[in-house]
Amino acid sequence: MKTTETICLKCLNKFSHPLATKRKFCSAQCADNLFKVAAHICLNCGICFKKKSKTLGKYCSQACYFSHKQDISPKNKCLQCGTEFKILKKKKNYCSLKCKELSYPAHITINCKKCGIEFASTISRNSTRCSQKCGGLLKETDQQAFESLKKRYAKKVIKQGDNKCWSWKGWTRKGYGGISYKDKELGAHRASYIIHIGEIPDGMHVLHNCPGGDNRICSNPKHLWIGTNDDNVADMVAKGRNIKGESHYLHKLTAQQIVEIKQLLYMGIKHKEIAKKFDINRSTVGSIKNKKSWKSVSNPDIDSIIKNMKQLHKGGKELPFAKLTDEKVIEIKKLAKSGLSTIELMGLYNISKSAINKIKRGETWKHVKLEN
Repeated sequence: MKTTETICLKCLNKFSHPLATKRKFCSAQCADNLFKVAAHICLNCGICFKKKSKTLGKYCSQACYFSHKQDISPKNKCLQCGTEFKILKKKKNYCSLKCKELSYPAHITINCKKCGIEFASTISRNSTRCSQKCGGLLKETDQQAFESLKKRYAKKVIKQGDNKCWSWKGWTRKGYGGISYKDKELGAHRASYIIHIGEIPDGMHVLHNCPGGDNRICSNPKHLWIGTNDDNVADMVAKGRNIKGESHYLHKLTAQQIVEIKQLLYMGIKHKEIAKKFDINRSTVGSIKNKKSWKSVSNPDIDSIIKNMKQLHKGGKELPFAKLTDEKVIEIKKLAKSGLSTIELMGLYNISKSAINKIKRGETWKHVKLEN
């Protein structure tokens, strides 16, 4: 057996012991002296014992602890039967669960409306079903839900004639009237369509076509028609209810800034510089230029400004970043016609390959033409 030497934590003498035991003291006396083991008398049985840990406290065992606790625990009087009982942990007013149940309000016997079984209930509860299972089975049928919808709709709608818009005195949300149907919220216009015309197919929308203009609260069935999601979006855009421009909560630019951006674009300022000035992305500048965004910013004043800017800067050497002149473009076209390569032209005029090719194809500098 392998042994090792260790220094005792109490007397600091070396002692040998088996390697597997991992002892820290040379003897039991050193161990007892370090932990200051003292004799105590149990409060319950009176036996003398050595206290080695804080778990037992003043008792020699857990049995003595609970036995003594019952003897010294306070007593309380049951509010139902009047008998005295001991309180071990929390304060209680009843000696048993039976007394607690008997203290509840007077019980009455009721027949379950679903299964017919008699069950006891309190007057305050006024229950009509014996269990949650029976309660879940007592849901309205489709016909009962439809009849309930008709009655509630008739109370809340304000009819003002067959061809006029019908108003609503119930709750509203985002301009539409609302009513509950089959435990769900339903628009008043959808409820009117179900009552007067029929069920709405899945995935279809009920749209308004009021003669007096856009009136979302109207529920007159003559002013309603059914359409797809694309029809609904197109109708929203046509009526001007889609969020755009400065009305969008994430907008960074204003209509005035869009006008300034368009002016800078037609003056030939680079997208990078415009984006840096207005703290936006370069792609946003491109979208404004190509009329993919901010289409709503259009009025005669802006159009006239853009038209004037186009007339002032027709292209070519008038642009502020132009590297060529009309004469140089004519030379490039002549040299290209004579057989000079694109790479050689790039070296002569210090421009890119794509610029040379666009001049050859007539995509740029269109106003400069060779004489026959």
